[in-house]
Amino acid sequence: MYLKLITPPEVEPVSLDEAKAQIVVEVTDDDLLLASRIKAARKLVESLCGPLITQTWDLYLDRWPRGGVIEIPKPRLKTVESLKYTDSAGVEHTVDDSLYLIDLPGCRVVLKNGMSWPSDELLQVNPIAVRFTCGFGPDPTDVEEEIRVAILFLVAHWYENREPINIGNIVTPIPFTVDALLSEHRLWGY
Repeated sequence: MYLKLITPPEVEPVSLDEAKAQIVVEVTDDDLLLASRIKAARKLVESLCGPLITQTWDLYLDRWPRGGVIEIPKPRLKTVESLKYTDSAGVEHTVDDSLYLIDLPGCRVVLKNGMSWPSDELLQVNPIAVRFTCGFGPDPTDVEEEIRVAILFLVAHWYENREPINIGNIVTPIPFTVDALLSEHRLWGY
C-alpha cells in the first residue's frame, strides 16, 4: 500500500489573524514564521487525527483485496472519485462503479454481492489506484473547534519557544492541553 497526496488543503484550519490574536502579536514582522508554524501544527494534528481540511489522495495497492473490501486509510471519507487499475501490458482501466459500493462512514470500498474484481493480470507494482477525498470540509469552520484551539495552542507554544529544548528551567510538557483537546478525535486504528 502506498499513499500520495494529490490536492493538499486549500486553506489552513486557523488563519494568520487567529494565530496573531492568540499570541497577541500586532505587527507583520513574523507573519511568515507564524504561517509556517500554522502549517506545521496542522500537519502534526493531522498525523494524530487524520485530514482536517478537504484534500485528495491516491491509494495504491499491489493486488485486489481478499474479501472484496478496500480499506481507505484516512478518516472522514467524502468521495471516491475513481478506482482504476493497470494491466500487465501497462494499459489503465477504470473499474465500473456498478461493481462496488462506497461506504463513507466506514471509509471503504466494498465489492457488491455476486461481483468480482477484474481478473486481468495486473502490473507488478502499484497497479490499483483509488482516488479519494477526505477531511471535515473545505472551510476552516468545518473543523471541530477543539482541534482548531489545539492548533492555536501549538502555534503559540512554538512561537514563544523557538528552540526544541528549554535549558535552565524546570521542563514541564505544555502539550497536555493539546492532548486533551485532541483526545476525542485521535485515530488509533489508522
